[in-house]
Amino acid sequence: LAQFWNENRLQAYEGVSIPGFPNFFTVFGPYGYVGSSYFALIGAQTRHIVRCLDTARDRRAHRVEVRREANDRYFAEMMRKRHRQ
Repeated sequence: LAQFWNENRLQAYEGVSIPGFPNFFTVFGPYGYVGSSYFALIGAQTRHIVRCLDTARDRRAHRVEVRREANDRYFAEMMRKRHRQ
């Protein structure tokens, strides 16, 4: 993970998922904080993780991973928003 972040900057889709790290989720990841409270953040991110795992179970998948393209779009949007502040 450190190597990925060193090479690609700190980034995580919705602050939770990192491309290339299947079945790995993080809470308090980069660009996940929405500006309200940490309790709201934890609740939102854990609900997202549970939805991912529920969908994987329903599909009988053994792996959950954000697509690089989706992550790149999300990261680009975070960079645009950051520069507007």
